[in-house]
Order: sequence, then structure tokens, then C-alpha cells
Amino acid sequence: MRFNTEKTCLCSSRKIAESAEIRLFLGSPTMRYHSRIKDFVAPKTAQCLAVGWGKKPNTKMLNTYAKQHGIDYFRLEDGFISYLKHPSENDSRLSLVIDSTGIYYDATAPSDLENLLNDKQELPDDLISRSQRTMTAITSNKLSKYNHHLNQHLSDSLHKTLTNVSGDKVLLVDQTYGDMSVEYGLAGEHSFTQMLTAALQEYPETNIFVKTHPDVLKGLKQGYLAHLKETRITLITEDCNPIVLLEKFTHVYVVTSQLGFEALMLGKRVSCFGMPFYAGWGLTDDRVKCKRRVRKRTLLEVFAVSYLLYCKYIDPRTMRLTELESILDYLVDETND
Repeated sequence: MRFNTEKTCLCSSRKIAESAEIRLFLGSPTMRYHSRIKDFVAPKTAQCLAVGWGKKPNTKMLNTYAKQHGIDYFRLEDGFISYLKHPSENDSRLSLVIDSTGIYYDATAPSDLENLLNDKQELPDDLISRSQRTMTAITSNKLSKYNHHLNQHLSDSLHKTLTNVSGDKVLLVDQTYGDMSVEYGLAGEHSFTQMLTAALQEYPETNIFVKTHPDVLKGLKQGYLAHLKETRITLITEDCNPIVLLEKFTHVYVVTSQLGFEALMLGKRVSCFGMPFYAGWGLTDDRVKCKRRVRKRTLLEVFAVSYLLYCKYIDPRTMRLTELESILDYLVDETND
């Protein structure tokens, strides 16, 4: 990554520019780019970088400005192990992606993550061993992107319902309406309809469960599959630990949700109706294709690149950059208190 911590970061929003936490991740002073102020004067372009949050609309003007002035532009996004609680609770961010090429959820164009996975050079053995240890720590401690599920048990009613299902247990993962990972993941609203239709056809005698997104349960957003009335569909409307829930199923259907990768970590079969970061590498049953993704990768390789190489981490106890292992230790300590 070509990120130069000695340069000032022009930020696409005041929220990014004023975040002391993000300044720690960037290792640079920040200032907001004022696209509507005609007399806006940035530091000399040789002393600048530009950063914006993912593919949000408010990043377009700064991206254009960066191109016009020959300034390197980076996209930011939360990492894959990101919060002790939930971001709506103003919780400390534990990880950040800083991508110089694109962003991991945008399958319409390359990203640093995709380029790393396409690279012909093999990953070192010690990194793969580390990948195995950290992935096992995540699954055994029931950790996820959000970790506000202190109770690592399903409710009695949901546990009983799942226990009474014989044969294959099938889970569909809903997402929030308008999620940018859907829009840029070679998918759309139709993808959720296709996913539902496929599951019903492929399991004609099975009751199928739908995992409602936690933001929908909190009343913050709407989902794509929240109002289903199909008799063989059961909506899971409790905000349960996703790892504990995924452990109960044999086949998981997703569009672009990160829960699909967590299901892979648990050894589940995963079908993708969009193109998330972990699809296209030979690990998933892909219902759409991405011609740029040409390598076959093992689960440990995808984990190593995405969780260990692509993300940066800050330990909230020290407010210093750290490695994923320290974040896992922190989450285990906090969730076991």
C-alpha cells in the first residue's frame, strides 16, 4: 500500500476529518475538503492525500479533485472484526480498511484486496499458520463484525424450533435495503428474490429460515426479506450471536453479506447471489461471476489476506495500532466480563 503517513489527509466529510480515532489509523493530520467553498485552499498537492468513506456519494467531488491535482486517493471502510458492541451505540472502531485501488465490496472494479488475492505469489507458511490460529479463535469465541451479543446462546424458542427440524437446515441472510455492498456487489433487489426462489426449489420439502439484519431489528433500516408470508419461511427476528446461529445450519444462502464468509469459517456450504469479497475464488457456490477473479484460493488464504493483511487494527486499551490477535483478546476479555 502506498499510504504516506507524513502527508495531510483531505477528507470527504467533517465526521472523518474530526475523528481522532481515524487520525490514529491514518497516522496523519486531517482536514476537511470543502467542495462548496470557492476559496478552499489545500496544502501543496505534494503534501496531500485524499480519503473518502467507501463509495458514498459525498466522496465523488473529492475523488475528482484528487484526480485533477494528481493526489493519491484512498477509500476507507470498517474492517471485518470491527466493534465490541454496535456502531449505533457510538462504540470504538477496532479496525479500518484503507484501500488505494477501490474498496472490497465493489465487485465492479478491482480493489487492493482483490489484487492481493489474484497475485501469483504464494503466501508464506507462517502467515497461513497464523491464519488458522486466528480463524479458530474467532469461531471458538463466537466473534463477528459486531459483538454486542453477550449471550452466546439462542433463545429457548429458537433453539427448540431449530432442533425440531430434521435433515438439512437452510438459512437465507437478509441485508439492509440499499446496502452499498449489494449495489456494487453485482446484485440488486432482484437478487434476494432469486435467492429465495432458488432455496425453495432446491429444498422443496424443507422449512427455510431467514436471518433478519440487526439494523432492521433495531428499527434503523429496512430489509429485503422482512415481510415474507411464504408458509415454508421462518423469519428469525431475534438479535442473536451470528456464529452461534450459523453453527445450526448446513447450507447458507447470501447475496453479499459477510455472514457468508463466517459460514465458510464454520465449514458450511455457501451459495452467493452477488459477488462479495470471498466469492469467485473457488470456495462458494457462485450464481454470478466476476471474470477478474482468476485464482483459486483456500479458505485460509482468503482469511489471511482479508483479515490479516488488508485490515488495520487499533487496541482501544492503548489507542495504538496492533494486530488482529490483540483485538480478539480484547473482545474475549470484554465479552466474558
